Amino acid sequence: MDRADDAVSELLRVTRSGGPVLLSVMSKVGATRTFLPGVLALGRQDPAFVENVIATGVLPGQHNNGHAMTMYSWAELKALLARHPCELVVASATNHLTTSHPETVLAASQEPELWRRLLRRELRLCAEPGILDGGTHILAALRRL
Repeated sequence: MDRADDAVSELLRVTRSGGPVLLSVMSKVGATRTFLPGVLALGRQDPAFVENVIATGVLPGQHNNGHAMTMYSWAELKALLARHPCELVVASATNHLTTSHPETVLAASQEPELWRRLLRRELRLCAEPGILDGGTHILAALRRL
């Protein structure tokens, strides 16, 4: 969690020059939106803790089924990557449209044409710069320099 620069360096070290690196991080904004009921419930008990998680992205394991993590904003991830010898090829959010509507998504998946249209919209919208923080994850494709 506190060794993100080491992790990026190692990913690039083991990748040939010009080779691709794909990564995924949890989005602070998107996760807060997706898990809002739990965020609000925890905020009733410990508002300072929730504010700290949103500010730092650090979520201890005891509040996440034992899985500790650091979540990022797009600006934070972009700054992390800029410190390393790589080129950002493309970035995307994940499941911005579909994350909060499981019943609707399930119903759409039963209609092949509607499903294809929904997935095309999801892919297109998740790549919009204004949406990069809005999915549960941020995906980035890099090229090692």
